[in-house]
Amino acid sequence: MTGGAVMAAASRFTVAATGAATTIFVARMLGPEGTGGFAIALTLVLLLTVACSLGIEHGVAYYVASGRWAPRDALRVTLRVALVAGAVGAGLCVLARLALPSAFGGLSVASTAVVALALPFALTWFY
Repeated sequence: MTGGAVMAAASRFTVAATGAATTIFVARMLGPEGTGGFAIALTLVLLLTVACSLGIEHGVAYYVASGRWAPRDALRVTLRVALVAGAVGAGLCVLARLALPSAFGGLSVASTAVVALALPFALTWFY
């Protein structure tokens, strides 16, 4: 149990540190206007990932940990779910961009589509 807590803490620290380093790098490379667009794109990926995850990651962890679902089978199923949920979420995101352009802080439709297409991959990682 202690090893799991240490690993969780280390992974959270690593995510925070790499996130901070990336933000500083982007701010220096793109300047204030580009940094704003980057922040909107990053927030969009995070929002889409949370909204489209459907809480599946909790069920997967429960059933695999309890031995009711083989890890290989769980991986295979969650990859399919991530692709389907990600494609639907990405499509809805682009439609939302077309319907409410001011809500996307100046991101073009093409930029929004590129960001939204990251969703299946983000969900795969998240699950």
